[in-house]
Amino acid sequence: MRLFQIVLLIAFVCMLTVGLMMLQSDHRDPGPEAQTRRLVQNLIAIAVEYEVRTGKVPPGHHASPNLSMSAFLAAINQVPFTRKMVHNLGADLITFNEAGEVIGVNDAWGRSLWFMPFNDQQTDRLPWRGTPAAPRPFVMSAGADGKWGTYRGVQHDEDAIDNIKSFSD
Repeated sequence: MRLFQIVLLIAFVCMLTVGLMMLQSDHRDPGPEAQTRRLVQNLIAIAVEYEVRTGKVPPGHHASPNLSMSAFLAAINQVPFTRKMVHNLGADLITFNEAGEVIGVNDAWGRSLWFMPFNDQQTDRLPWRGTPAAPRPFVMSAGADGKWGTYRGVQHDEDAIDNIKSFSD
């Protein structure tokens, strides 16, 4: 009987150890989708902080992800606090120039993100943004497939299904 209790105790400790190891591994490496979701939320927090400190929405570009992040980061780098915030995003997700300024932010798949400033002339885009009462800038990743897809009103094509946005549809 005593041997049976010892075996049972060892089995329990082994299962507990394996369970804790699984929890730790999930915590350490959340995967590219979760990492990108957290990144786009952090970038929006940086944009809000920039707006609070300067009274202006950071600039972006509607035609190109690369131009958009360049304009966004050029503005963010001008404010010491937001520059520090963007430096804390993680070295594996950001690109620096020789002066130590962040000049690029990529999603967990290594592709450029898109910062979309919002202005009053874009009210036709509001339904798919999910925030018709409070238009705000947003950040978007093309997702795992790397394809942006297209949006029309509340509809989007198959390429846009896996896009990761800083707002919910």
